[in-house]
Amino acid sequence: MDKNAKVFLALLAGLAAGAALGILLAPEKGSKTRKKIKNSIDDLANELLDKVENGKELSKEILEDVKEKFSTKMDEFSNKIDAEINKIIKE
Repeated sequence: MDKNAKVFLALLAGLAAGAALGILLAPEKGSKTRKKIKNSIDDLANELLDKVENGKELSKEILEDVKEKFSTKMDEFSNKIDAEINKIIKE
């Protein structure tokens, strides 16, 4: 599990524990407590969406890098093959 996943799971666990304690120990009306919980969940959902978007961007960058390296290696390989074919033809 990568670092971001661990951080996210820790954040999620902390939020769940905090929400549970908030409900149990809340001196406020239920409607206010529910609103706070909803806001916390909305914040978490937004953070999750940000993480997903960042993950998509990182994946795109990695994929582009892999494509570029693959293309470079294929060009090198093709050039080596052409050189070997030319050697054989000249012999």
